[in-house]
Amino acid sequence: MKERKTGLQMTRRDWLRFMGVSGFAAGLAACAPPGVAPADDAADAEVLVDRWTTGLVDPDISGTFRIISWEGEGEIDKFIPFIEGFFEERYPNMEVEIESGVPWGDYWTKLPTQIAGGDPPDLAWQHQSRGWVYPDKGWSHSMQQYVESHPPDGWPDDWEPKMIEMSTYKGELHSLPYGWVTWGLFVNREITDSIQEYPFPDDWTWQDLREIAKEATSGEGMDKIYGCRIPIFDKTLWAVSMTWGADLFDAERTRGNFDDPIVEEAAKYLWDLRWTDGSSPTPGDEQAMGLGGEFLFASGRIGMHMGISDIAARLDNAIGDKFPWGIAPIPTGPNGRFGYEGGAQWMIPAGSKFPELAYELTRYVLSNEDILPTLGIEGSLYPPRLSLAEYGLPKGWQEKIPNAKHALLTLGLEQPTYYQYFTKYQEWSALWSKWMDPIFVEGKENIKEALVGLNNETNELLGAA
Repeated sequence: MKERKTGLQMTRRDWLRFMGVSGFAAGLAACAPPGVAPADDAADAEVLVDRWTTGLVDPDISGTFRIISWEGEGEIDKFIPFIEGFFEERYPNMEVEIESGVPWGDYWTKLPTQIAGGDPPDLAWQHQSRGWVYPDKGWSHSMQQYVESHPPDGWPDDWEPKMIEMSTYKGELHSLPYGWVTWGLFVNREITDSIQEYPFPDDWTWQDLREIAKEATSGEGMDKIYGCRIPIFDKTLWAVSMTWGADLFDAERTRGNFDDPIVEEAAKYLWDLRWTDGSSPTPGDEQAMGLGGEFLFASGRIGMHMGISDIAARLDNAIGDKFPWGIAPIPTGPNGRFGYEGGAQWMIPAGSKFPELAYELTRYVLSNEDILPTLGIEGSLYPPRLSLAEYGLPKGWQEKIPNAKHALLTLGLEQPTYYQYFTKYQEWSALWSKWMDPIFVEGKENIKEALVGLNNETNELLGAA
């Protein structure tokens, strides 16, 4: 079998040596599904034809199969043994080239450029925010015919339905999810236990959060303790607005609804956390502290941190025994709870030289019950198959944080809908930054004026003006 390259131009043997052969190779062997031969023995193995092959691909096929991902070292590692094992046993004449670690901002220009230039990879990582964008522009290869003739394991009854909706455009599946997450509040109990009994009740509200955060805030300057850290972007505004009864767009995503008084009230609420109460750090505060996100929470200076479930394992490692902590669900309100995030998928770019092979690999890795638990545990992502979703919670958490499953997974699955991206979302996100950054980043007070401006330009973009 030919040597295989990654995006770092490393052979598999070099990659294993880089990661530490003595300990890591044994780990790969333990992760591998039954029947996957070790890499160095694959050349001597017979070509495997099994339930993961569709018959659409010649076993003697040769060439270079290219993959691109924004996930870098420490993130993509969990996929590599399964990708390589698939080819080594079934298509040993194929080389695999993985371009990993493409910076997030660069990824969304690099991949379209490759597709438009007629030199696309054969398989690509995709975020739900582009789930409709790429099919609408003709940048992705439909998987519908493959799913109908050779469905993934457990399809469709065992798959998270909201993730399938995000992957479907005009009735055709264009990607297959590899994991999903929900939002929660990560709670420093050393700060909050004297204010709010733990675990927080399921029916706690955004107003409850504000009151707890104000009481938990203390000190000044570099010694200040903030009661909460709530990141503010379009999805946060949507979550609060929906809880109180208003969407940011109409149901068809053809008109904006940013001039709704409830949306204005939600925006003022988020603004007040930073600029009136001072209970949530501003971007300037975080810059001065030299910390942000989950790392600021791990430092012990945040009472409640709003984040997605896949940071849980990283927090566990970063906090250690520094302080006791727990998890609370996203607050609720008159219209319900809205903290379902979604996730990411694999897609076949338009123009792929090996679309059938790309689907076989996707089906093998992303629906295989022998593989998904490893991806869930190592990535802190809920696997797309519902029967395996618990593997997205870190090991041992049932004992350490008994309510974690309920707060993140159970209540997450119960949430009625999700933030629906649309075909012009990529262009629209620039409008959000134009009108909302002065409000939420700089602290300007003209909230209503900015929302009306955003609404007008949103409608122009969507053709509803």
